[in-house]
Parts: sequence; structure tokens; C-alpha cells
Amino acid sequence: MSKNSMIESLRNYVNGNDDFAILLNGEWGTGKTYFLKHEIDNKEESRIFKDKIPIYLSIFGYDSLDSLKKDITDKIYMSCFNMGNKIGKELKKVLKPIRKELKAMAGNHGDLFDIGNKLLADIGSTFMRKRIEERAGKIVVVIDDIERISEEIKLVDFLGYILTDLIEDLKCRVILVGNVSKIQNVKNDFNKISEKIVSRVIPFSIDFSTIKDSFLDKSDNQFVRANSDWIGKVLLIQFKTSTLNLRTLKFIFSTFEIVDQELREYFENHKESSDDKVNIERSAFLNIFVIAIEHREGRLTKENLQELRPLMNTRNFIRFTLNKGIWKNSSTNTKNNDHLAKYIVKKYHCINRACFDDYIFYDEQINHIIFDLTFDSVAFIDDWYKLFKSDIKASQVLVDKTNYFRDIDDDEFENLQIKVLKNIDEHKMSFDQLINVYDNFDYFEKINLLMIHEDYQSKILQEIEWIITKNCKNFEILDDYQEKWEMKKDIGLISVDIQKKIDEIFNKFDEKANRKRKLEFLTSIFEGNYRRTEELSGVNTGIDFFETLLDSGLLQKYVLTAHPRSEKFTQYIYNHFVNNNYKKIYPYKEKNITNLCEKIKEFMRENNSLGKIGMFNLNELIDKLNLLIETDQKDKMNSNYFFP
Repeated sequence: MSKNSMIESLRNYVNGNDDFAILLNGEWGTGKTYFLKHEIDNKEESRIFKDKIPIYLSIFGYDSLDSLKKDITDKIYMSCFNMGNKIGKELKKVLKPIRKELKAMAGNHGDLFDIGNKLLADIGSTFMRKRIEERAGKIVVVIDDIERISEEIKLVDFLGYILTDLIEDLKCRVILVGNVSKIQNVKNDFNKISEKIVSRVIPFSIDFSTIKDSFLDKSDNQFVRANSDWIGKVLLIQFKTSTLNLRTLKFIFSTFEIVDQELREYFENHKESSDDKVNIERSAFLNIFVIAIEHREGRLTKENLQELRPLMNTRNFIRFTLNKGIWKNSSTNTKNNDHLAKYIVKKYHCINRACFDDYIFYDEQINHIIFDLTFDSVAFIDDWYKLFKSDIKASQVLVDKTNYFRDIDDDEFENLQIKVLKNIDEHKMSFDQLINVYDNFDYFEKINLLMIHEDYQSKILQEIEWIITKNCKNFEILDDYQEKWEMKKDIGLISVDIQKKIDEIFNKFDEKANRKRKLEFLTSIFEGNYRRTEELSGVNTGIDFFETLLDSGLLQKYVLTAHPRSEKFTQYIYNHFVNNNYKKIYPYKEKNITNLCEKIKEFMRENNSLGKIGMFNLNELIDKLNLLIETDQKDKMNSNYFFP
């Protein structure tokens, strides 16, 4: 069942009035608790609990039904009085002086005081009961971890309480949450008894959109946000081929956070290129990803780490599946009783996946962070360079040698230039090296020391375009290339013709990158990701919000849909354009606003599945857009009045 279908099922239930509970059933670690608590904590925006009074309680830790019933009743009272932990404070304040006066009147007649005290308690209970009755059908009780029910609590009594007290008497809607397959001893009883109480069992499974929203798009980690598309591909592959526990994901990202901090401290004191920084962190993330999954699923322990040795600090994994000699003496419980290293190769490396294969390697430092919480960034980066940058380092040696041409003869210099071009053909040079090679060869041509007859300019231009194409989806790397290129142009040593050709390459990818920035900027507004909106606002000056929205799929995704999510965008437009004159920063055309309003109105007329809340959200957006047009027209009239 998709996430939207599950939400729709839960929403329909809480808005219903039948005398049944509903069960949200899913495996441990799939995120049931996280999902429901998030919906409850953000109930004003929730598609399930909006306009309801949700109450959450875990059954875990209760050894008696009486204590469980008391806490549920207290939470219901607290929610009705909206008084936090001070239940009935308002009522107690009224009854306290009455109880004091009653005690004085009773004097030594304790029986009279007890009778009066009971009467007051009945008054208070009646008062509270009335408040609950006024909210009939509004209270939604979420009871989590039902598979952890204590052996001291009889299942039939627990389910009977839910039906009789909560559903029939107090008119509450009840959502039970748990992993039914883990209910020990009483599983058959649960299925038999629950048929009379539970109307439907809603399956819950981990949803990739939830993962992307929770772990990637709204992450506090800069690398994770900047590389969310790439990480999303890695996770999606895992989702398609295997299961992924939400707790394991949290472990992966929290572990990476430690490593990322160490790497960033290293980068601050060393001059790695931007693409090297990104690739090093991608390698670290993937190494953590694999080792963490295998550790959390019980296959990899500190005791059998030695079985990973065949995989350490290499990029050639497939050959290990052919070498039977290294698979002996395995103590690991893997599928088909494979040696652990072979199991990992077959699971992660036998499918052609560029997002994974281009960066993965296994290093001792990641084993240390997983098992000992220690990490040596210098050792990790040194190992990374040995595997990933040996060609680049070799190319740098060649480039450096061309600077000392006075020390060699003509034949050596010609061979050196041929080797440089060969490395370019084999994609063994970085962007910086290509620019430096062009500088050197251009200089050699001017002083009549160019020993080769090949068109080096075209070769270098083609390679520059290849490198930019390879990295065009990463804003940080592309910006780094452009910055270095602008610095080279400022020096003034490169011919105007070549400048134009390289500028054309950048401009071609700039258009794509700028469009992606615009879409990401608008997406962050719709999603309420304020941190990302702030980060992207500086690089998106000049964007026409409404033109971009009309020309993209975001309009269908967030506005023209059965469940519009336009409220954050509406708020942004009102705060920044109606109340503040952001038109100078983000200019727009009035016709685009008009076209947007017409599209929304047409959608509302033709879409019968649009609910009342959806209609409200879209009407609110139209109102703010019309208000923006009116504000613009008033500004124009005032401008014409003062400056005719």
C-alpha cells in the first residue's frame, strides 16, 4: 500500500463513526511510531489528525490494565482541558475552597466529610465527562507497541476495554499500532478476538518518499542535502533489492555525521578540489552504508571482521567471486553459507550501478567508526587517493615535468607532450590540469616548442566538456570549475577565441544548472524547508516564481492535485511579495500570475475529488495572488501620481 493510500485509509477511519478500532500493522523499524508522532506533532498540517484531538500512548512497560486505563483516561482529560500535565487544574481551583468549607462544617464527623468529598468528586467527574461528550468523535487514541503487551494483562480484557470504554462509551476513534507477527503465545487469540473489535488491518511499510523527506531534503547536514539525489538513488536500489530498517538508516546517517565532521575539519586545512571533497565523502558514505547494514542485520560482528580483508582497499571486487581459495573458514551465517566477503560482493557489486560502483571502497577506518567510534581522517583520505587518484597524480607529474623543458632534449620533450595528450584521451586529468596543460601548450606553440602535430586545443576542449557533463548535476563542483576558469581568464593569458569556446561550454550547462536551482528553490518553499530556501535564495535572484511554476511539473505535484500542498507557497508569496517588495529581487510578469490563477480555477471546476481542505488551500492561494496584482496596480498608480 502506498503512503498516500495508507493516509487516506487512516483519515477515512478517524472521520468515520463505526464502533470499531483500526490496526496499523508493520515490521519493527519501518517507522510506524515516527510517522504517527510526526503527524500528531504537526496535526494542523496533518491529513489524518487535523481538527481532531490525537492522544498517543505506548503499551510497553505497563504491567496492569488498571494503570494503563488510568493513564489513557488522564490523557483524554488533559487533551479536553488543554492543560498539559495539570489535569483538571481549572476544576480543582473551583472545588478546593468548597472542600475546605465542607471539612470545617463536618467537624469531627468524618463520615459527613467523606460523603461530601465523594459528592464533589462526582461533580468533577460529571464536569469532565461533559467535556468529553462535547468532543465525541474528535478524540483519536493511538495505542502503540501492542506486540509488547505484558503477560500480566489479559488480551481479552485489553481489547474489551478498547471496545466498551473507549469506542462505545467515550466515542473515541482508536488506532492500534504494532507488529502482530511478533505477538508471542497469543497470536491466534489476538486474530480471533480482534475480529470483533478491529474492522481493518492497514499494512505499514517503509516508504521511500518518507525517507527522502526525513533523512535527505530536511537534513541538517550540508553534504546530505547537496547530494540528496545521489543518496536517493543509492537508497532506492536497496529498497528494490532488499529491505531497509528505519533504525538502520538512522544509524547510517548518525555515523556518517561523525565522519563528515572529521573530513570537513581535514578539508579546512588542506587544498583538495571540490570534486575530490565530494567524491571522498561519497566513498565514506557508501562504505558506512554497506558495513552498517551488514552489522545491524547481524552478519558482521567485531569477531568476524577479518573476513572482510579480501575487500579492503581495492577497487576490483568481481575477481573475488572467481577465486575460491579466499573463501575458506567462514564463520558467518549468510545466504547459501557464503563467506562474508563473497556475500557482500554478490549483494552489492554484481549489478551495474554507477551511483554505487564509481565511489565504493572498503577501509579499516570505517570499521573503526562502526565498532569503536574512532576515525582517522588522514589515513582514510590517504587510502582514498591511492585508489581513486593514482592516474590524476601521475598526470600531475607529467604536467609538472613540462614546466622544466629546459632540462631535457627534443625527443624527451616530444614524448612528454605525447604522454600528456594520451592521458587526456584516457580521462586521466582533472579540470585544473586541463587548463594548465592548455596554458603550457599554448605557450610552447608561441615560442615554437610545440613538438606535436595534433590539434591539442580541440582535444582539451572536448575533455573539458566531458568533465563538466560528468559533474553538471553537482552545483558545488560546477561552481568551483567556473570560479577557477574566471580566475584564469582574469590573468589574461588565454586567447579570446578559446575563451569564447570554453564560455560556451559553461553557458550550455549553466542553463540546465540554473533551471535545476530554480526548481529546487521552489520545491524548498513548498516543502517548508526554510534552511534550504535561505541557502538557495542568493543564487536565484531574478527568478520569476510564477513563470517557473507554470513551466514545471511542480504545479501538478503541489497545486493541481487532489491533495494540494500549497499553503507554504501561499505564505511565502504573502510575506515576501504582498507585505514586502521582493519584486526587485524576484521580478515577475502580471500575466504569469493571471495564467496561474486561471489554471487553478479550471482545475477546481473540473476536479470532483478535491476535498474541502484542498478547496480552501487553493482559494487562499488565489486570494493572495489577486491581492498581489492589486498591490502592484496601486503601486503603479501612486508612482504615476508622484512622477507623472
